[in-house]
Amino acid sequence: MPVTTPRRRSRPSVLARSAAVALLTALATLASCTVAGTPTALTDHDLGQGLVWSGPADADVLPFEPAREDGCGQTFATITVRSVRLGLKLLGADCPQSDQPPINGSHGSYLAPPDFAGQVAERGTVPTGALVTFQQTYSEYTNSRHDYTDTVGLVTMDSGDYAVLMLVRTGSGPDEAAITTAACAIRPAGSTPPSGSCPAAG
Repeated sequence: MPVTTPRRRSRPSVLARSAAVALLTALATLASCTVAGTPTALTDHDLGQGLVWSGPADADVLPFEPAREDGCGQTFATITVRSVRLGLKLLGADCPQSDQPPINGSHGSYLAPPDFAGQVAERGTVPTGALVTFQQTYSEYTNSRHDYTDTVGLVTMDSGDYAVLMLVRTGSGPDEAAITTAACAIRPAGSTPPSGSCPAAG
């Protein structure tokens, strides 16, 4: 009877699998209380501007700065969990809408999905308002053009000084799950985390 010798995975394939597992684990901890069935301690991180984010204690959070008085009323923050980085932007109602696909370090400013957005989907209600997600092509021009896919979330704020909370996973490819779970973990300071499903049906 012939004997079949198991195929050994090449080192590059093993490394690629390990990297993929690490990325999925980091995505899960953006706003999840468990990783592979193991409880993960969550901490309320102060984002500034009256918002908190509930996430792993070892996350790196750069909070919102006060908005510039000479601008339209926008401010930026970042959340980094292991290899996953999420950009946040708060936009005032008078901020101009980006009307061209983003390039070279700028990922746009939106009060609503732009005309060039793809895969637009209403996700329901999160603790700060109504969430919609979409994808956009982001391009970098050096000696040649390189295109990437951003996943973007826009939350129309229920209250506060800002009209929209924008969340961006830059160059991530389709990644609505990270946007949605992170949006569910951001809430007004002093409020309790949602006890039901999130996002909730609108």
